[in-house]
Amino acid sequence: MTEIDNLQRINLRDLRPYFEGCKVLKEQWDEYTEGMSLEERIDFAEKNFHKIEHRLQGTFTFTKTSPFGESKDVLNIEAVIDPLDIEIVGFVLRWEIDGESKEQRIAIETAPSNLGLNPVRYFVCPFKGRRCRKLYTDWRIFASRYAFPHTYSKRNYSHNKRELYKSIDGMILLDKIGTHRKETYRGKLTPHGKKMRKMYGYLQGFDLSMIYNQRDRGRPRKDG
Repeated sequence: MTEIDNLQRINLRDLRPYFEGCKVLKEQWDEYTEGMSLEERIDFAEKNFHKIEHRLQGTFTFTKTSPFGESKDVLNIEAVIDPLDIEIVGFVLRWEIDGESKEQRIAIETAPSNLGLNPVRYFVCPFKGRRCRKLYTDWRIFASRYAFPHTYSKRNYSHNKRELYKSIDGMILLDKIGTHRKETYRGKLTPHGKKMRKMYGYLQGFDLSMIYNQRDRGRPRKDG
């Protein structure tokens, strides 16, 4: 079983510069093709699209730290653009492992937001066909977590160790959250407020002595 939280991953929001760059290209493209019929736009795209397509390419670097030092894996990312709508419809991922070059295509889908705002973008897992916001990799494939027979490293933690990590996560959360997010709205707890109350509970109720005293458990010592 793969410990999924130990795999490297890429989040869709990490690719925001590609979508912002595509938005600029779309504005420029619309200026060039303003007033053209659909047939003229298609003909213009066939002749000129290659001039802008290469502009949405880049690299994503994964850094791994171990007792032996630091290593970096480089992923080359190229956006796939619809030549008529000038929208990103997918990405081509290229990388090398053990001297072998690999390539994988990932589709992008959009869906209406539950809040009625801008559409939400998703990766489409090439193995499960499920929408997801993160792709995990073992450097053989990039896929959603459902494509890996997986578990979580915390599954093997003791009860006390899990409680300790919850408290540490709570400390980090409280340190990061500013005052701009409200815990209540019209007298009711917001989802953020519920999360904060839960973290307060962990921090107030957790006793670190449970961790420190674990070493004293077990068989009683024999005198003499």
